[in-house]
Amino acid sequence: MSQSKPQKNNLLIFGGTVVNDDCMFVADVLVEENKIIAVKQGLAKEFSKQSNVELIDASGRLVIPGGIDPHTHMQLPFMGTVAVDDFYHGTRAALAGGTTMIIDFAIPPKESTPLEAYKQWREWADPKGLKQCAKLRALARVHAENGHVIAEKQKELLEIGITGPEGHVQSRPEQLEAEALLLSSEALLLPLYCCSRAASAIAAQRQSNGGLPIFGEPIAAGLALDGSHYFNEDFSHAAAFVLSGQLDLVATDNCTFTCQQKRMGLGDFTKIPNGVNGVEDRMSLVWEKGVCSGKLNPMRFVAVTSTMAAKIFNIYPQKGRIQEGSDADIVIWNPNSNRKISAKTHHHATDFNVFEGMEVRGVAEVTISRGKVVWNCGELKVEAGWGKFVPLQANCPYIFGAQETREKGKQLCMTFSRSGSKPYIGVFVIKDQKISQILYT
Repeated sequence: MSQSKPQKNNLLIFGGTVVNDDCMFVADVLVEENKIIAVKQGLAKEFSKQSNVELIDASGRLVIPGGIDPHTHMQLPFMGTVAVDDFYHGTRAALAGGTTMIIDFAIPPKESTPLEAYKQWREWADPKGLKQCAKLRALARVHAENGHVIAEKQKELLEIGITGPEGHVQSRPEQLEAEALLLSSEALLLPLYCCSRAASAIAAQRQSNGGLPIFGEPIAAGLALDGSHYFNEDFSHAAAFVLSGQLDLVATDNCTFTCQQKRMGLGDFTKIPNGVNGVEDRMSLVWEKGVCSGKLNPMRFVAVTSTMAAKIFNIYPQKGRIQEGSDADIVIWNPNSNRKISAKTHHHATDFNVFEGMEVRGVAEVTISRGKVVWNCGELKVEAGWGKFVPLQANCPYIFGAQETREKGKQLCMTFSRSGSKPYIGVFVIKDQKISQILYT
């Protein structure tokens, strides 16, 4: 492939180790406008003397895809107040931590119109909505909770004198909802993306039933905190699945409120606007708890913080990879640098940080968004409105490739039944996503 001549405002990242989810290698990275146009050794010699190329020395650093947080709540109206991280402050914090893309999760009000439901995902709680997702080959994102059950549990807890924050997790038996989601997915042959503490149970179930297309996401707090910090132990279980490779990614559920807003629930936990920070610290926490502990290697780190989200939400390899043609969302990651997390230094709009005082290794030294350096050694260089909407297309090959195999298997079983033959007992032999033979037992 011939090398195009770089134009103005281009970047050359040299001397670093490029890390994708499946490979690591030393190479230079050339960026033209908002795209990566070359990834190979020797680019520094070829382009370093050109005046229209900005040089970034990544020696001793890792060059990784910008992080993708698949679950945030920016500027969310919730429980009589509004989350203080709006899209400007929330994405500023994300960039400071190495995350270049968020997928915001809306919670629709009951009075929403059908048109407003486009933004608020209202129909996901309706089985008909799930059928429509299956028809469109779209990935349904579901938060596994039952409002009626929660209300009853909250009432019971308040009656016996439990009024503090611990009542929040005690009132949410998500295991039952996880089981219901599994049944719905199996009946409709529908992939689901579960945004809840039930992720660990779903991952375990997926492993035992031969690869049901269900994806789960523990949040960053589950990697770093235990139950004494308010979170249910299910979070730690989900984190263990990530570190063992059975879960696909780490999100944050970033939804911040100030200490004053939290005091709305003093004496009654049902009035506490629930949510914590995480979008700025997510990647450092995963590095500290995963890579530094020896449970993840750098490639797996890239997978759970960026690539898997890009694949699941059908924006790969536009996002989530360092290669020619991909978007220039890049992070220069310093694995040897460390920092102490504090509300005094973070970039969130809230005055509280749930990870206060934690020391983490692994820092986003430089963050590049669409070819522009937006974070450099502690200095943010962003403007309101710089962000860009990224549409997520249906019919994702990563999800529905395996889905087609399952559908063919189900149709074949139905064919045996209709033909009047004996009930099938055996296993399919699948090769290259095709049923190649049937072994009877």
